[in-house]
Amino acid sequence: MSSKNHLAKTNSRECDKHFNEYQVGFALGNVVGMYLAQNYDVPNISKKIEDIKRDVEARKKPPNDK
Repeated sequence: MSSKNHLAKTNSRECDKHFNEYQVGFALGNVVGMYLAQNYDVPNISKKIEDIKRDVEARKKPPNDK
């Protein structure tokens, strides 16, 4: 077996190993996230961000006391 071919197969196996580790981590993260969302009062982040944006915009506008 040539060294290039051996190196290519080794790199391919390394990529497969890292990809499989990524898949397991991704799946585990999804399962944990679903469990937390169903069993705990997790805040709605997008709603919180919209509230913050509205507060910032309200503070930027000058008061109409005229």
